Amino acid sequence: MSFNSRKKILLFFILLFLVTGIFNYKIKKTGALIPLPFGGRIGAVVYCLNGVLITVSPPRPGLLMFGFAVTVPFAYYQFYRPGPAIKGTYIEGGECVLPPPAPPIPAMGTMLMVGTSLE
Repeated sequence: MSFNSRKKILLFFILLFLVTGIFNYKIKKTGALIPLPFGGRIGAVVYCLNGVLITVSPPRPGLLMFGFAVTVPFAYYQFYRPGPAIKGTYIEGGECVLPPPAPPIPAMGTMLMVGTSLE
């Protein structure tokens, strides 16, 4: 067997491996880290041990956690009082941990990026 024929056989197996790998690749559709949008006015604020639980009114409402170590804040930082407009993205899951004996409050999601208006 010559050197050229060995190259051709090796190239054939590499291409075969790549082609079968492409068609056998499966994407898991878990939706775990797909950011979802929210936005509206801040309706109510609950202070928790692990962040702030914020109630957002329509047009994109929700009960969302502002996590101290997770959320990236932008513009005006008015997260701690009702009234200002708020907009951003969140991922599903999260809860507001309160001092014992109060049970934790489940949230619709945890904010990733958020910005507010001044008033």
